[in-house]
Amino acid sequence: MSAKPLDEIEMGRHVNVAVIGGGHHMRATLNNRGIHVGDGLTVLRAGILRGPIVVRVHGSEVALGRHMAHRILVEAAP
Repeated sequence: MSAKPLDEIEMGRHVNVAVIGGGHHMRATLNNRGIHVGDGLTVLRAGILRGPIVVRVHGSEVALGRHMAHRILVEAAP
C-alpha cells in the first residue's frame, strides 16, 4: 500500500505515519497528541456521517477531525 490519508483507512487497520502535512500549527497539535512520523496507529472508529476518527497511539485513544486526519499520510504496518 502506498501512502494514503488516514481518513481513507478502514477500522481495525494498523498503519504507520509516513508524512504529516499542513503547517506548523497542525504538526504541533499532532505532536501534543502524541502523533509523530514513524508512529504506529490503529484505527478504532471512523465516525458516521464524516465524524471524527479515533485512533490508538502509544496506548491512548485520540480523536481527530476529518480535516486533520486527511493531512496524515500513512502506510501499512509491516
